[in-house]
Amino acid sequence: MSATQSGASGSVAERVATRLAHLSPGELRVAAFISEHAEDVAFLSVNDLARQLETSDATIVRTAQALGYTGFPDLRRELIDAIRNQVSPALRLGRGLESMGDTSATLLDRSIEAQIELLQQARRKVRPESFEQAVDILDRADRILAFGIEAAGHLTQTFALRLRRIGREAFSHGNDGCARGGTRVGGSRRADGRHPFGARPAVAPPCT
Repeated sequence: MSATQSGASGSVAERVATRLAHLSPGELRVAAFISEHAEDVAFLSVNDLARQLETSDATIVRTAQALGYTGFPDLRRELIDAIRNQVSPALRLGRGLESMGDTSATLLDRSIEAQIELLQQARRKVRPESFEQAVDILDRADRILAFGIEAAGHLTQTFALRLRRIGREAFSHGNDGCARGGTRVGGSRRADGRHPFGARPAVAPPCT
């Protein structure tokens, strides 16, 4: 037997679009938020979502049921499955490189397409208010630490370098556990603004 109620099908966004006339104002507000912030909602509990929207747990559950789900956990499972099924442009490019041979023109086109799609993905997923908040935090910080692991480690160095070029005190913490470009992590001065590209760093040893 299907986890969703009989006759219900389609993505969350599609369900919201087809059920607008059947939702109460409170349910419509919840449904719109779920549709617009699916990746966030996928990892929220009923209580967390209700608190964020300043509504009741019951309203969250009723909204999920009105959209054709047996309950909020059922809705969350679909959101999580959708996230798992997404394939990043970088992964698609890597798979394509294995089968396309070594034609330079084709490799160039695929590489450019992957970068364009990443930019379009950022436009869809990065909320203007979140971006503005991040910029404000960095602008008010006296010192900035950028940190990341694996491939993101290289981004931290570039980010910190660009900040230093515009006169900001910034340093990076990369894959080798080494802080570069400013006061060492764990030293007498601390970073006021942190820009995460990966996991939270431990105390950084001196660079050699």
